[in-house]
Amino acid sequence: MQFDPRSLPVLVLATAALTGALGEAEAATPDALHATVQPDVADVLERTQTWRDVPGRIDELVRLGPAVIPELFELLVLWADPSRAATDGPDAARLVGIHKTMILTAFGRLPWDRTRAFLVDLSEERQDVERRTQAMHLLGRLGTSTELALLARLGSGTTPAEIPVERSVRDAFEDALALVLLRDPAAVEALSPLFRKAHPSLIESLVRCTGDTGTEAAALVLANVLGTRENVNALVLTQLASMVSIDEDRDETVARLVRDQLSKMDTRTVVLAALVVTKLRDQEAVPVLMELMDRPEQSVHRAASQALGSITGRPYGTDRLAWIDWYDAELSWWQEGMQTDLARLQSGTFSEAASVIRRAAAHRLFADDVARMLVRGLDRREYQIVEMTCLALASVGSRAVLPELVECLEHTYASVRTAASKSLARITGKTLPADIRVWRRELGIF
Repeated sequence: MQFDPRSLPVLVLATAALTGALGEAEAATPDALHATVQPDVADVLERTQTWRDVPGRIDELVRLGPAVIPELFELLVLWADPSRAATDGPDAARLVGIHKTMILTAFGRLPWDRTRAFLVDLSEERQDVERRTQAMHLLGRLGTSTELALLARLGSGTTPAEIPVERSVRDAFEDALALVLLRDPAAVEALSPLFRKAHPSLIESLVRCTGDTGTEAAALVLANVLGTRENVNALVLTQLASMVSIDEDRDETVARLVRDQLSKMDTRTVVLAALVVTKLRDQEAVPVLMELMDRPEQSVHRAASQALGSITGRPYGTDRLAWIDWYDAELSWWQEGMQTDLARLQSGTFSEAASVIRRAAAHRLFADDVARMLVRGLDRREYQIVEMTCLALASVGSRAVLPELVECLEHTYASVRTAASKSLARITGKTLPADIRVWRRELGIF
């Protein structure tokens, strides 16, 4: 084979990757290159000069088999620093780009179990930053949820827990994790063990990447992390606040785990938890929020009052006494008046039912339960009562009875259908045709 001098700069770099001595590489001859880079790999590199050459050369690299994995990896480690190629001129930099792309593509076609085994061996030895970083890049491109623990080991290396991991390594870990989760969002469920075992320096990246998937599973994974590690609560609650929305169906487990944080002594944790229960519209948090009104910290008092105002829709601001009066009145109705009102709604006269609807619609403590009570009005024969009930449910704003409202879109009376359509739009924030099939599909009601 005739040696092409244009390939010399790149093959010099290849020699350096495998010998670990750039000084020797600069003086290397073509014969020396073939002695240090596996001859077949060197041959493929020499014959790859343009992008048109790449497809066929990738096939050749793959045919060389798993034995070339260590050599290809070392080339990627060296080429991760573009300045090394740049010192040999623009043509060397161009060829490095071509060869790097070719090798990365070949890794995707080589047996992944052999590449993974190579990376596992790498993780079990003390490695420099460049090798750990490149190994994580490979996992990011090719790995799955199965390799997440390996990714965390490469990210932490042998760094003791009390010493921060290098920023470049943390960035590589986060980039790789984000790529794996982008390809397979379901992999987020495999992250839970990493939150318990990963190096403290990697926790922020784990929280951010988990939250960025935006899935219900991610919210649950994060909520389960609360209280499990030192200094993690603020990170997790901040991420949850950016994920959840009052326009979405709530996950009761997430709500409960966040609600538990309202009882903590740490001021920042309580304030952030109040923000999240607001976003979750967690009515079960109202009693705990009422207790927080007695806390001496101004920030806690303010956060609790804002959460109460948002969840209940009551305009009492930071007026502690007004909130107490409201809460006592709500509890009194639940304990003494609700059962009587329910009976009147179901079987009372027209005027009694109408009065109950107006009265119940004003209650905001445990709004989901208020809505479940009011929904009994949809079973009345008087279409006016059904229409009033639809409008009252919009006022309460609970998503708990959306399926019942959707069914009213096929009511005999047009005024009921119109009221149901308006109520659905108000509760969900969605403007859709008054078509039961459209709403069932939108809300996943089957």
